[in-house]
Amino acid sequence: MSSTDQNWDCPNCSESIECQFDLCWNCGTEMPAEIARNLSEIDAEVEEAAEEPTAKPPAVRKVATTMGSGLPWSVLVFGFCPPVGLVALIYSVLAEISRIHHQRDLALDYSRRAASWQIVAFVVGSIALLMGFLFLVTRS
Repeated sequence: MSSTDQNWDCPNCSESIECQFDLCWNCGTEMPAEIARNLSEIDAEVEEAAEEPTAKPPAVRKVATTMGSGLPWSVLVFGFCPPVGLVALIYSVLAEISRIHHQRDLALDYSRRAASWQIVAFVVGSIALLMGFLFLVTRS
């Protein structure tokens, strides 16, 4: 029996039995000692492999800890100047998705674009508020 087999054959009646069972369902014969030993070794290897800690690659850890998408700022500028803020918001969402999928370079590019559009939205929104204020003041 190889480690990839999922069944053992009963030596008495030749019935195929799943490895999780120690007795043949057809005739009641116990699993042969050799097969039981092999299964124990395989179980021990599986448990040992499961206990080994798995570390994230350094690049993944760096993306997860050092780079943000600027999503909160994009939401803020979207409220301040919706047409331009929407572009910043879209780039921020794309940056967040790229970061989640561990695509560091793409996430960094989208974050930079989002930051640029956030600045544009803030400037356009500020100018619009200033013009509105000046219109109200000069009208009185």
